[in-house]
Amino acid sequence: MSANRLSGLIAENKISEARARILATLDSDRFKSEFTVQETITSLGEQAKRLYEPDDQEISFLDQSQWSSDYWTKICTELSNNFSDKKLHHAIAVMNYLRTQNDPKFMPKIKPVSRESDDTETSKSERDFPVTPVLIGGVAGVVLGSLVAGFFRGGIVGAFIGAGTAYMVKKN
Repeated sequence: MSANRLSGLIAENKISEARARILATLDSDRFKSEFTVQETITSLGEQAKRLYEPDDQEISFLDQSQWSSDYWTKICTELSNNFSDKKLHHAIAVMNYLRTQNDPKFMPKIKPVSRESDDTETSKSERDFPVTPVLIGGVAGVVLGSLVAGFFRGGIVGAFIGAGTAYMVKKN
């Protein structure tokens, strides 16, 4: 969520859309290495005040020792019903705390490192797949299966058996 886009929405008086984007970013930030919501809100300056509603006090904030991912979800649900400054900043504080507690629902997603070889177009599994033996085994299975049990039943079963056998023989 860019501060410029959010600022534009506020200027266009699209407050509900701006709030929805903040909530979506709040949710997605849980899995990123850096939380961006607070920084974005701060960069809006005085304009951010237009986003907030008076706090309806429908939720009583729990002591930090009781903070959990379920509690964070409850705060965000309440925030979607009553977008108050108090609730937003509390949700951010809970999110930060849960990250420090290594809660898996608030840890960055680590993308697996891909090992690229010189053959970037072809993956290792594609290079290692024995296409020719599998095709030969499949054709042989169709022929033998057709002779033994008829084309449809025997041929289809034979193709699977022949192709599978050829694949396993070639792989080992």
